[in-house]
Amino acid sequence: MTTIPDNTYISVDEANLHFEKGLAKMKAEDFLSAIEDLNRSIELNTRFFKAYSQRGFVKNQLQDYDGAIEDCNKALEIEPIHSWGYHVRGISKYKLYDCLSAINDLNKAIEISPGRAISYFVRAVFLDRIGKDEEVLADYNEGIRLDPSKADPFYNRGIIHCRLGNDSASLKDYDMAIKLDDTLYKAYLNRGCIKESAGNTSGAIADYNKAISINPKYINAHHRRSMLKYKLEDWKGCIAYFTKAIKIESESIYLYFFRGMSKQNMGNYKGAIKDFTIILTLNPQDYIAYSFRGKAKNSAGDAIGAEIDYKRADELRPKNVNAVKTNGS
Repeated sequence: MTTIPDNTYISVDEANLHFEKGLAKMKAEDFLSAIEDLNRSIELNTRFFKAYSQRGFVKNQLQDYDGAIEDCNKALEIEPIHSWGYHVRGISKYKLYDCLSAINDLNKAIEISPGRAISYFVRAVFLDRIGKDEEVLADYNEGIRLDPSKADPFYNRGIIHCRLGNDSASLKDYDMAIKLDDTLYKAYLNRGCIKESAGNTSGAIADYNKAISINPKYINAHHRRSMLKYKLEDWKGCIAYFTKAIKIESESIYLYFFRGMSKQNMGNYKGAIKDFTIILTLNPQDYIAYSFRGKAKNSAGDAIGAEIDYKRADELRPKNVNAVKTNGS
């Protein structure tokens, strides 16, 4: 009868101890320390496949994707039906732009462990990269069925519903995402866009405002809010909103142009001229800015200045582009 030395059990127990310490450090996002514990765990038990795959997971977090694949390969060599090994390796391959191989790994992970929601969510991201909207939707549906507690999957599914033209389903998903995480500012923006397209302008403005209150530098929300005010011809309101956006993007020709147009529309020609002049400082070849500055100058009574700008616009305009209206009407 073969006797197993007592120190074998000690090594396995100590390996488990370091493994658990590594997991705790992973949860705390102390990845460098986690690596040290997982290294020690593997030194003590070279057949500890879970330690290899978890070390692979940590290496992904540290952007060592090749190292992560190597660890997962070792884990799967020891235990070929280790679903987490396939899951982690799939992420590594995706990060290395091997999307189809990554999907194959997630397929295998789900085949082995069909009850793990996160694998469906991850595969959905991979499938989205190659434009498989219906399959992406199916994965989010199944993942959410298994685990409906997280906001991001609802938010991501809302994007897919919107892409597929199902605004009502998208709106419900954004509602749920916000219910689960009321700091998810992108969900407010997307929900606001749907409300705006449905004609609910006050609801859209409220959502854009909320997104900005959570993330004051969220420029996409500033753009949407400002342009909605522009469409509503609320010149005073959109000038205020464009001004806030310009504080974030101080060299945005787009923002200066529409603020200048708003000022012109409410009769503030000097303000409009100033904004179009800023555009020309940023891009001296912008013939459209010359055209509209000329119109603003004409409206302000500077006919000579207007003609100079109109002439410069004509000189810069590409030959195959129709002229912007350059008379004072």
